[in-house]
Amino acid sequence: MKRILLNVLTWISLLLLIATAVFWVRSYWWASGATFGTHHSFDVIWVQQGRLALQCQPQVTDSGLFFYFGQWAEARLEADEEPMTPTYQFAGFRYGHFFTSMAHDAWWVSIPCSWLVVLLALLPAKQIFGSRSRS
Repeated sequence: MKRILLNVLTWISLLLLIATAVFWVRSYWWASGATFGTHHSFDVIWVQQGRLALQCQPQVTDSGLFFYFGQWAEARLEADEEPMTPTYQFAGFRYGHFFTSMAHDAWWVSIPCSWLVVLLALLPAKQIFGSRSRS
């Protein structure tokens, strides 16, 4: 049973690896993202110029439990278009914050897609190379 579960997780990881690699390459020409939110925040997750980013904009609205998934959006990138300027960055990870009229302290974080590809490759690599050493 353990072996079956590990094989399923390996295949899921491999499929996510392929999807991430496709989005990574595509993100240099197209920005893709989805919006979602609650009564308390409006959030966006997007892939642009080789980076996966999450942007959170806290908002003051009426109370209550509410969640919606907005829409998927895509935009063609211009050659000189730059992502938001980071406040902090280290080893490819970036963090920034900004102010808008509705969100007084909005923030965003982003990680390079290459980190995701490496992370998602660990389990399939362990399965492939780990099984060879036992034979």
